[in-house]
Amino acid sequence: MAKLKTNGVTDTSGNQYGFINGQIIQVRNYMYTDIYEDTITSERDLPGILGNGLAGIKTHSNRNWIQFEATIHAGQNDTWRTQGYRVYWRVGQSGSWNALNSANFTSTTYIEGSNGHCRSTSTIARFDPVAGSSASVGDNVYFKISFEGHDNGNGLHINKNSSQNTTAQENSFSVASTMTLSELWRDS
Repeated sequence: MAKLKTNGVTDTSGNQYGFINGQIIQVRNYMYTDIYEDTITSERDLPGILGNGLAGIKTHSNRNWIQFEATIHAGQNDTWRTQGYRVYWRVGQSGSWNALNSANFTSTTYIEGSNGHCRSTSTIARFDPVAGSSASVGDNVYFKISFEGHDNGNGLHINKNSSQNTTAQENSFSVASTMTLSELWRDS
């Protein structure tokens, strides 16, 4: 018996068939599992893949959307804190960074004592890589997240959690802060 395998059907103009609007056609997931603490209150990039600008996705069509999702585990310390997170995007490695304002988010965490867990905060936004840019088929679109704290809080404690009464840098429950980029099919 013969089998026909294909990853797409296109016409002579390059239009692809077999997808419906909004269907996810590829996903890139990025994960940060280390513990990170920072008490400086000015805006700066998150550590590792979440903030170094290397998390990206190459679209199959310049008509398609990119769905941006992020979850940050704002960890414990014996106090409260509020963090603001700002999302940026750019086309290619040499493009300039632009704010993706629809994806910005915040976290407010209060834990009394040092025996606690962490609070997850997340965001999701749909992004059109062509609107306001010169993205074309095959371009990589990169994302990064920055954060900013406040003067009276205790800073950022990503992935910090403990099942014991301690403020030690532990990730007892193996949480991970993540960024997920999905390409969503769009007919036009």
